[in-house]
Amino acid sequence: MSIIANWLPQASQGGYWQAAAEGLGKDDGITIEMKSGGPGIQTVTNVAIGDADYGMTAADNIYMARSQGIPVVGIFAPLDGSEQCLMSHPSANVKDFADLNGKKLSVAPAGTYWKYIQKKYNIKTAAEMPPVSMANWNEDPNMVLQCMYGAEAFTAKQKGFDANFLMISKSGYNPYTQVLFTTENRLRDHPDEAAVVVKAVAKGWDQFLNGQEGPGVDMILSKNPDYTKDAAMFDVKIMAGMQTKPMGAMDPQRWKETYDALASVDLINKSVAWDSAFSTKFLPAS
Repeated sequence: MSIIANWLPQASQGGYWQAAAEGLGKDDGITIEMKSGGPGIQTVTNVAIGDADYGMTAADNIYMARSQGIPVVGIFAPLDGSEQCLMSHPSANVKDFADLNGKKLSVAPAGTYWKYIQKKYNIKTAAEMPPVSMANWNEDPNMVLQCMYGAEAFTAKQKGFDANFLMISKSGYNPYTQVLFTTENRLRDHPDEAAVVVKAVAKGWDQFLNGQEGPGVDMILSKNPDYTKDAAMFDVKIMAGMQTKPMGAMDPQRWKETYDALASVDLINKSVAWDSAFSTKFLPAS
């Protein structure tokens, strides 16, 4: 069975690649095949139309999908924290979200987290642009760039740039990330498979974040030659302090908070039940 990644192969997806590299699940009758994501890949769409059996995404995207009539369900969340952030130059003096007013913001205007921040912090004057490259950020001291901490902090450090980071989770918007999901139909028709998949990826993530990441990193590097081992290990160290305990555990209250955040900025059809987007029944017994 296949799992589609939510971006190009990188350490932030590491436990899933680890499970594939180590053949986890074979003793229980499954073989995990990883599919790379990248620009233009929407994992929810790919899973919904059957191009992949399972995928990874953030909890808010699952709610958004269900609001559009796409019945996907999150079944495993490896990380309790999130690396999503906004990066600025020290000279821009961005210390809190309210400081974003008037800055040149390289964010995805359609991003749910950004709509939430705009409303909560009354950001009205910021000039928004589509996401751009680190190269453009390097050249513009007034630009604030959306990014993932493990990737862009490492890149900035390597290039000798000082940078400040605002973690999106500090804004009050903190959905689970790298959530494993599939369709309601698959969970109904293949519940035993789902339990085995969760068992395998839980072991993969446990290995990856606790000193046995070698096979997963090697597979990631083989699939993404532009990525480096140093960058991967930088990210592994960050994520090691973010893992859910027990591995994969999901707190219903955390899902409810994400639902409420989306509802507060009118981004979700309120006919969607807050507890319909996830299931804990496939998680290993703690």
